[in-house]
Amino acid sequence: MLLGGKTLLRIGLAFAEQVLQSPYGAVLMLGLFLVVIGLQAHSRTCTSAGVMVLVLFMAQA
Repeated sequence: MLLGGKTLLRIGLAFAEQVLQSPYGAVLMLGLFLVVIGLQAHSRTCTSAGVMVLVLFMAQA
């Protein structure tokens, strides 16, 4: 059973809402956003910045 694009979008938005409500949710979303955009644009700089945000967050936690 395949999910449609709208269904996946709703699931993603619900997940993002839950993550943003956590204390460090905005930082995690920023890191993931940078990684995804960097991978799609083939930008090593953007991907590296996103990975660094995530690594620094994990080191702090």
